[in-house]
Amino acid sequence: MSHGLTLFLIMLAAGIVGGGVNYLLVGKYGTVFYKDWMLYKAVFVGIAASFLVPLFLNTISSNLLLESKQEGTQLFVFAGFCLIASISSNRFIKSISDKFMQQLHDVQHQVNNVKQDVEALTEKNTEADDSIIRNDPYEIRMLHRGTVAEEIQLEQSPSLHADPSLKVLQALQEGDYVFRTVTGICKETELTESCILRILQEQIQLGNVVRSEREAGIRYHITPAGRKYIGRHDHVRMDILSEKGEQIS
Repeated sequence: MSHGLTLFLIMLAAGIVGGGVNYLLVGKYGTVFYKDWMLYKAVFVGIAASFLVPLFLNTISSNLLLESKQEGTQLFVFAGFCLIASISSNRFIKSISDKFMQQLHDVQHQVNNVKQDVEALTEKNTEADDSIIRNDPYEIRMLHRGTVAEEIQLEQSPSLHADPSLKVLQALQEGDYVFRTVTGICKETELTESCILRILQEQIQLGNVVRSEREAGIRYHITPAGRKYIGRHDHVRMDILSEKGEQIS
């Protein structure tokens, strides 16, 4: 017989016996006992309490179940726990329920504390914006408002190293803030908002940038994929400069 089946039979038997004992302790017999529905109620509740014993042992960090598998005498200890739980089934079930709800409340409290810490850290690393971008329609208008002159400026700008997307990604990576605004990126890259928004939209689709909507407005931050993109570009650029240096020498 497997150990799990043995434990199951012990809990079932202890629940039945303990429920019967609980019924007898009440001492109110209005009819023949096997016709009294209170007996079956006591047995059912006793079985339920007995099957809660493993949960109780887990909450007190007891190794009784594992020890009972290695040492057979521990099965009697486990049976005693189940019998006591079934005899005092009402109080035991209420006690387990209260303990579980208290642990759930404590976990929720810890999660809330961690969430507050994360939010505080995030706000510390979020760039303030004088002209906060809050709604998608504004971004859509900015994306479509760029003129041909802006595109020419974008293509001919000598400070972009022939890759304007790289300059935006570098601004996201090397800035003082983790969560950047479009206004802040514009000041750092000297590009127009429409150009920045177009590049950000492309990089979001490529998985290099993430757009997050916060209470202060919309913010952007670079992803690990974006950092790898910059790293690959820097590596290629160093190779090109090295080749040019060799040709000059």
